[in-house]
Amino acid sequence: MPTYLSHTPRALTQLFMLGFLLALALGIHELSAWTAPTQTPPNCVGCTVPLHTGSGVQVKSGGLQASSLDITGTNGTSMVSGQLSFWTGGIVNPAYTIDMNDLDPGTNNGIRFPDGTVQTTAAMGGGRLSAIRTYTTAGTHTWTKPADLSYAIVEVWGGGGSGENYSGTAGSDGGTTRFGSYVLAYGGTAGSATPGNGGAGSGGDINLTGGDGEYVQAMDGNIAAAGGRGGDAAGGGGSGGRAGYSNSQSARDGQAPGGGGGGAGDYHAANGPRGGGGGGYALELFEASELTDDVTVTVGAGGVAAYRASLQGGDGAPGMVVVYEYR
Repeated sequence: MPTYLSHTPRALTQLFMLGFLLALALGIHELSAWTAPTQTPPNCVGCTVPLHTGSGVQVKSGGLQASSLDITGTNGTSMVSGQLSFWTGGIVNPAYTIDMNDLDPGTNNGIRFPDGTVQTTAAMGGGRLSAIRTYTTAGTHTWTKPADLSYAIVEVWGGGGSGENYSGTAGSDGGTTRFGSYVLAYGGTAGSATPGNGGAGSGGDINLTGGDGEYVQAMDGNIAAAGGRGGDAAGGGGSGGRAGYSNSQSARDGQAPGGGGGGAGDYHAANGPRGGGGGGYALELFEASELTDDVTVTVGAGGVAAYRASLQGGDGAPGMVVVYEYR
């Protein structure tokens, strides 16, 4: 056998080892220089597309779990479709679920919450102000609860009391204003031997008392004394009537709602005629479930001054009821 053939196996082995070491060195170099891809991966039929840094929209049919997740959508807008669940441990029975798909039937908007309520607007108490009902005429009226009412805020003012006339004769008190049996405001009393007292509110979250009537005391019995000013209604209601300032002036009526009438001017009197008291005020918030379908509304009348041909006392103003309806 020739001698060069006897060295062939050893030479082949050395050549193979040299090639292997060279390939290994090249692989290590490539791995050490690898960086994350910056482009969207190419389309691949049957391949699972990984999450990537591209600007294209990715849709995942399965669930996605992460220990910490910060989502910012296009231009800062994020969208949720289906149910959004919140839980404190495990995902089988989430503690809270907001259903984005179970929308308010027939309106194609709104979010249904775990208690079954649907909110269609971001407003206090899950509703928005939809109507304001105002009752200003003395007497009885009926308020009907809307079928989709969420809650209502009710304000009531009592009628103002009348002022005393030149002869010192008292008129009538202001009437009581009521919203059913839920909330009421008493009217002010008439000016007489003493100034009229303001009426009080009752049954509301806020209850206020109207202003008392006034009078002016003369320094000398031979000097004409001005009449007393009527009391203001509470809760931003009407002002009391202006007094008569001499024995030639009648007083002014109270202003609505609920202002008391002023007293007339006087002469040869130690004290001028007294003004009537202002009506009271009350405010109450009602959930829809607290109210009956129909509520009787009573607006208190203003007190009427005693008749005199001249130098008349002022009449009190009628009360008022305002109902703010939220749906």
